[in-house]
Amino acid sequence: MKECGCQDVLEALRACKQVRITAHERPDGDALGSALGLCRILEGQGIAAKVIGLEPVPPRYAFLPTEGELLSPTKMWTRDVDALLALDCGAFDRIGPFAEAAVGRMPVINIDHHGSNTRFGQVNWVDAEASSVGEMVVRLARRAEWDLSRAAAEALWVAIVTDTGRFSFENTTSETLRVAADLIDIGVDPARIAGEVYQSVAEKEVALMGRAIANLQTLQKGRLATVTLSDEDFNAVGCGPENAQDVVDLARYGSVPVINGLTDELHPCQAMADFLTLREVFGDCSGRTIAYVGDGNNVAHSLMLAAPRAGMHIAVASPEGFRVSETYL
Repeated sequence: MKECGCQDVLEALRACKQVRITAHERPDGDALGSALGLCRILEGQGIAAKVIGLEPVPPRYAFLPTEGELLSPTKMWTRDVDALLALDCGAFDRIGPFAEAAVGRMPVINIDHHGSNTRFGQVNWVDAEASSVGEMVVRLARRAEWDLSRAAAEALWVAIVTDTGRFSFENTTSETLRVAADLIDIGVDPARIAGEVYQSVAEKEVALMGRAIANLQTLQKGRLATVTLSDEDFNAVGCGPENAQDVVDLARYGSVPVINGLTDELHPCQAMADFLTLREVFGDCSGRTIAYVGDGNNVAHSLMLAAPRAGMHIAVASPEGFRVSETYL
């Protein structure tokens, strides 16, 4: 697909009267914040916009007003919708099954900051140097000389502050901080939002963190740690994957490299354990071929990514209906 930029997105949007905006399933702060922020900006420019497929909203973001902006997938389409905007989605299948209805009916505008993005849209603006899609949306509004309301600015602040780890991750650049300063000038209150996002943790999420810490294991004489949460752990405390952000952050803030095994797409803990076992048994495994037979699940995906990096070959056999995602082929 064509590689595009900010100006291409603007030209596509200026041809629209009504759009739908979505992001990846189980939205994090960047996915939800950038979608809500862009929705509010476009509404201010006379483009009818709605956000779809991002419910339920994770509890820590419930303070963001969403009334009238979120649609369920069953109400997403009318004949007058001109485009689907996909934000923070590395691949089309990360959006959710409802998005298949858009294929062939309208152009997809793909805006993302992950270099691995598959460029699945008719318009693809992918900037791997950006800290977040929230930052890209602010730059888009600047380019078009569109005004940002305080409500839009607050949503975009959530997008940026969460994806940069409160401006502590290596993706934080001088441009990120300039964008943040612009949002503060509009009226964002960083202390209030920090209190909502980081200091209002539900009791069940504290319990989930306790289970994660209890499950932490160290390998390689303390040089590597793994954190794994099972379905039993989630069910025991009444949580879902959307409640696990603090556990993911544990991997970032640990004093040793931590691999988390929380995503549906990947299970790096299991892959690491498998490769450590292979090395213990065979020594140098470079040039060897391993075979994976089973469902095309997160373990298979992680092995497919890891094997070439270890100098190995991998063959995968999965039953019909349970194939591996094309993203990893």
